Amino acid sequence: MDKADHVSQPGDHRGPFNALSDYALKEAYERVAADPDSPTAPLLLAELEARGIAQ
Repeated sequence: MDKADHVSQPGDHRGPFNALSDYALKEAYERVAADPDSPTAPLLLAELEARGIAQ
C-alpha cells in the first residue's frame, strides 16, 4: 500500500481520515479566521494547508 493511499483529499470521503468532512474543514477555516491567536489555530491551519485550502 502506497503512502498516498492514506491521504484523503477535500471532498474524498473514503480512507482513514474521512472524519474531517468538507463541512468540518469549512468550520475549521472559519475558526482560524475568527481567532488566529487561538491555541488550536496552528493545528487547524496546518491541516488546511496540507489539504490545499489555506496558504
